[in-house]
Amino acid sequence: MAERGENGDSSPDSSANSTPELFTGQVIMDPRPNSSGTSSINTAPSSLRPLTIKMLLDSFFEDTERYPLIIDGMPVSSVDLIGMVRNKSLSMDHCTFDLYDGTGSVNVYFWFDGRQDSKDAWSFNEGMYVRVVGRATSLEQFFQIKAYMVRTVKNFNDITHHFIYCIKAHINISKQSRLKLQENSVATPSASTVMPRYQIAPSQIPEDCSFEEKIFSILRDPAYRDMDHGVSLKLLRSALGASQDDIMKVIIEQIRLGEMYTTIGERHFKSSN
Repeated sequence: MAERGENGDSSPDSSANSTPELFTGQVIMDPRPNSSGTSSINTAPSSLRPLTIKMLLDSFFEDTERYPLIIDGMPVSSVDLIGMVRNKSLSMDHCTFDLYDGTGSVNVYFWFDGRQDSKDAWSFNEGMYVRVVGRATSLEQFFQIKAYMVRTVKNFNDITHHFIYCIKAHINISKQSRLKLQENSVATPSASTVMPRYQIAPSQIPEDCSFEEKIFSILRDPAYRDMDHGVSLKLLRSALGASQDDIMKVIIEQIRLGEMYTTIGERHFKSSN
């Protein structure tokens, strides 16, 4: 049974978990602005998916360069997790901890965006169960959740319900993915079969320009600008010698401004001009 607040309303933790759209991955959540201006980026709304930590880690280690994560054939960047807090570290403006749910463990970074966030962070200790809603990020081989919200689990039925929702969402979304594959029977070239004519070496990229301009110099290179599939994230990392997170921060911002766009997938890009 859902807990009742002071005014008799259902608590946000239990009511949010019961949302039927979680089963289909159709819940939309806007990433919250970050007052630091550095540790988060504004992105388009993304699907919110209830997951186990094992599902997250399996997708990440399947392809550490993929952005965002692909689970059951659908992109996932905003996640809903429940687990036990371990190794908590708390400061005045943020806290970090490891979240363990019985299937695996993942590091969580929670930046306070107001008094309520700070109050929530001080309300739980190690060994307590919390619900985390946030964005999956990676830096090289380090996987982390940048949390938008952390709430203490007060009704332990929510833990059981969460795992049931994970199973239900997995079944429904897997069915949707299979149906889409059947409908799209016409074969299309995959990202792995489309190869550039030659690789761009880091020495060919101008040094006296910004990181953003270096990315544009590759996208606008004659060897790649006329290709329908554009330039892959893997090629950009190889040419620039930079991390996936650094490259994606620039690309997402330029996509928002209309200067870049994705092509055959979430990992191939072209310049708009």
